[in-house]
Amino acid sequence: MQFSNYGIVILSRNFFNKNWPKVELDGLFEKEISSGRKVILPVWHKVTKEEVQQYSQILAGKYSAKTSEGLDTVVKKILGVLNIDSISSNPSNEIRLLPTKNIKSSTEIEKLIFLFSKSNKFKEAEDSAISLFELEDKFTEEDILKIADISIENDQIFSSFGARKILEGFFRKNSNIIPFEKIKKFFSN
Repeated sequence: MQFSNYGIVILSRNFFNKNWPKVELDGLFEKEISSGRKVILPVWHKVTKEEVQQYSQILAGKYSAKTSEGLDTVVKKILGVLNIDSISSNPSNEIRLLPTKNIKSSTEIEKLIFLFSKSNKFKEAEDSAISLFELEDKFTEEDILKIADISIENDQIFSSFGARKILEGFFRKNSNIIPFEKIKKFFSN
């Protein structure tokens, strides 16, 4: 939870009847308050507004998706909040080589950077790095700095042999843009 940007919370009667979900939810509330941005993404599963209000007035007032609307709708609503709906509508798929031929806008590059940052397996990190770096000639300076930060902070990316090899070239090529401290940190680990 510490490194997560969002927490998807499935609200159900079972959720309300157990203690550990409340502990997790309290951590998400704390993160939301300290960051000053939306963190909790509730999904209602077979519960009414009254049941949610009885559990938490604050939670009842948050934007939500309902499983009764169908899984596709839930996925689209969550991806809409995450602002990555045009890249994938199937969250069960691992990130593989993403289509990059028609990408022209910085928003689409931002979405690829976002997916790169969420890599949580070595192979996923390598595949998302390959997809992202096919567009290297379209990176802005801001993109380069974001990718450098992500590369240092995400252990899966940092530890993936394939992704690391790609990133070594990226850091060398952009050494005039990336601050020396970050380059040093990348190569010293």
